[in-house]
Amino acid sequence: MLQYPYFCRMYKECLSCWLESGIPRIHTTAEKCKEYEELHRSQDRDFETMAKLHIPVMVDEVVHWLSPQKGQIFLDTTFGEGGRTKAILQKESDIVLWALDRDPTASAFAERLSELYPKQI
Repeated sequence: MLQYPYFCRMYKECLSCWLESGIPRIHTTAEKCKEYEELHRSQDRDFETMAKLHIPVMVDEVVHWLSPQKGQIFLDTTFGEGGRTKAILQKESDIVLWALDRDPTASAFAERLSELYPKQI
């Protein structure tokens, strides 16, 4: 069983590492909702603009732990708007990545990304 002083010290160390890691400022929900509404009202919205609505999480960690190598095949079952998928494809050019998502709107993002990375997605 962890003793209380040890647990507190461990928590403080983890917290300080997290704060020092350079994590960008996170938008509040209200700010994201306002930005979302403004983008949807805009007549000249495009793929890149819409992609700004979604902030993928743990991109660097996923790429690091997957460590893409030449010739590998990946399956992204949480494609969303392709943030992690794009990062993986940028890391290694000779890989294939299959993208799945429950949200039907994700297919438009996948099609656009497949134009940028032909024969890979």
